[in-house]
Amino acid sequence: MEQNLEPARLGLLAALAAVAFGLLLVRLSRGPVGPLSSIALITYCQILIFVARPAFAIVYQDSRNIFTLNPYDDFVLHAQIYAGLGYIALCVGYAIKSKPVRGGDATSKPIRAFTDETWSRLVVPIYVVVAVGYGLYTLYVLQVGWSAYWAATLSGRSPELRSALNSNSGYLYSGLQFATGALMLVVYQAALKGQKVKALVLVAMLVLSVFPQIASGSRSVFIPVGVGLLFILHSVKPSVMKMSRVALWGPVAFVLGFVAPRIWRDNLATGGSIVDSLRVAVEPENLFDNFFGGLDTAMIDSYALQIAAQQQGEISYQLGSTYLGLFSSVIPRALWPGKPVSVDELLNAVLFPATDAKNIGFAFGVYSEPTLNFGLLGVIFIPLLVGLALGALTNRVKASNYIVPSFVLLMVTSYVFPIMRGSISFDSQRLLISLAPVLIVLLLFHRDAENGDFLPDRRAKFLKIRRPAGAA
Repeated sequence: MEQNLEPARLGLLAALAAVAFGLLLVRLSRGPVGPLSSIALITYCQILIFVARPAFAIVYQDSRNIFTLNPYDDFVLHAQIYAGLGYIALCVGYAIKSKPVRGGDATSKPIRAFTDETWSRLVVPIYVVVAVGYGLYTLYVLQVGWSAYWAATLSGRSPELRSALNSNSGYLYSGLQFATGALMLVVYQAALKGQKVKALVLVAMLVLSVFPQIASGSRSVFIPVGVGLLFILHSVKPSVMKMSRVALWGPVAFVLGFVAPRIWRDNLATGGSIVDSLRVAVEPENLFDNFFGGLDTAMIDSYALQIAAQQQGEISYQLGSTYLGLFSSVIPRALWPGKPVSVDELLNAVLFPATDAKNIGFAFGVYSEPTLNFGLLGVIFIPLLVGLALGALTNRVKASNYIVPSFVLLMVTSYVFPIMRGSISFDSQRLLISLAPVLIVLLLFHRDAENGDFLPDRRAKFLKIRRPAGAA
């Protein structure tokens, strides 16, 4: 048994060393980092998946892979090393683009809202985006039928809901997500302007927009909305993140946002109630055993199986095809039958054919996709690019303190959790569905003499957009 535990223990030490080294790089390059910054949320996920999960398995599960029930072997150590190098590469990219911020992210200057003149040009097209999103979802509901739709929505992640999704257009079903980004921008603007009543009404609309996902326990959809709203609250009132409040409300948010949804989506599908699900969620077995010791955080287990299959020649390198799937996601598969599938679909079909045949999939973690495409070089290069992009965006926010780059950073940060548990090519599609319509509106209608055009001069000229007279 002692020999079987050795790869797991070495892997855990490698994961701890990677987190410590990565954080040190960021701290030395940038200074203090805010608790809701993108790099902070990435670090939380890294610790949860690659430190807390294997530590729990070592102590309480005899260091066994949850999928095979075999003792952890050298491939778990390889997976931990790969993931650690990926995290360090991301931190290196972030550190390269970072610039020291006096006082850290948490005490930066207040974000500036759109001027009244600029907002008057943006408000109509922004609400058009919201209306289009609601319209698409209404078409989806009409296709399913009202009675079938409500039955599926209120029955958790049931076979009826899967059947409805499989038999109807995913583009229509994504309508509410399409509207979410625009609603988030309006909430942000209202909050920065001190319009509390308006902001609360819009928050209620956001909650209604993600209600179907809340009912089905789809955390990768509604958790980003919750994180985004918390980001806005923190931007308007930084004192909200006092340690005493975090200590008080953090456990509540953890139970309601992470633990309970998995339970109620299963309980509702078998005739249970949300009240019973919430009661069961706080039981130690579900709060700890089924979360840290279950499939919610078992990315290291599945990632180890993937690396073993690749090193043994069972899975070939994809050489970037899954990323092509991201850029071609808007093309219906009916028009391109050979369109690349997502990394999770591909890996589940090979590694877990029995459950994959039942449309049940497992996640492999953010470092799985670069490994599948390019091996160890991909694990280093892809996270490095992500770190460079996040560092550049963060610096842009700190340099201007203007709502546009801050909103983009807000949206990207909100989707850290699903992307870290999944993949860039698949899970960032949810981000793009919410963010892209808003960016298109900003590209076409944003002109602000006080804060400077959102577009660089050359792109503004290309789109026939001119700066107002007297603008710098």
